[in-house]
Amino acid sequence: MPNIGDRLEEARKRQGISIREAAEGTKIRSDFLMNFENNQFDFDLPDVYKRGFLKIYGHYLKLDTDKLMTDYNAVLLGSSKLANKRDSREFFGRMDLPEETKTLGSTDSAPPFGEHSPKVVKTARLKDRPSSAHDGPADPVEQNTDKSLYWKIGLIVAGTFVLVGLLAVLVNMLISPSDPAVEDDTAPASAVSSGSSTTTPLQPATTPAEAGDVTITATGGNAYVLVRQESDLQELFKGNLSDGQSTTLSRAGTIRVVSPEIQNVTVEIDGQRYKSNQTGLRQTYYGMDGPIAPPQSR
Repeated sequence: MPNIGDRLEEARKRQGISIREAAEGTKIRSDFLMNFENNQFDFDLPDVYKRGFLKIYGHYLKLDTDKLMTDYNAVLLGSSKLANKRDSREFFGRMDLPEETKTLGSTDSAPPFGEHSPKVVKTARLKDRPSSAHDGPADPVEQNTDKSLYWKIGLIVAGTFVLVGLLAVLVNMLISPSDPAVEDDTAPASAVSSGSSTTTPLQPATTPAEAGDVTITATGGNAYVLVRQESDLQELFKGNLSDGQSTTLSRAGTIRVVSPEIQNVTVEIDGQRYKSNQTGLRQTYYGMDGPIAPPQSR
């Protein structure tokens, strides 16, 4: 009756597989496989791994693994290997290994040295592992990561809302009737005549019902101009004026002139021309007779 080694070698050669190919296919070192085929089981390796590797090799060669393991137990009993095998501590140092036989892939077994061992044990464990979505509670590191991610998302959302709110306030400031983003030109406007310029004192803010015309001219450069009638907040004019271009408007009561190039805007009322002595984005108020102080509240 052929022994275990002869059966292994015969099955391998019958399938045309070399020792190297068998080692790559089973992830078991080739010297272990050669020992098995030589029917030598006393090499330096714990019995639990010998059994596991022998079973994997037999399955790889399509042999009856149950009969193979039965014959292996008989070999151990017949040669008294089980009683005389060296203590596993000589192999693993001070590591206490269980004396009872364990099935390869159990949670109590540890893989032997060699790059093939983790893959073999991992394969066996995957076969015996019950199907389950989770094996236990979530890792605290993973939970902390999730919390940190939630905090970051919350901060991003909150920052987005704040940014949208600020943009809404800015737009409201630019288009609201009071125009709070535009600085009031409280300095007196300079009266521009044909020869010289004089300073006209500001008059108290009034809202007379008289009607009249006012001419807005761009002088010294282009200007974007907004003219609003204060009595009913009606926009009389809004647009760009090229240098030297003018527009005449009919108005009733006080008007407000707003421009980001206020230094280029000249206002003519009853033949008298007025030009702000300020620069940049400013607003000026004009009554029926000329410049007036900005209303405190409306």
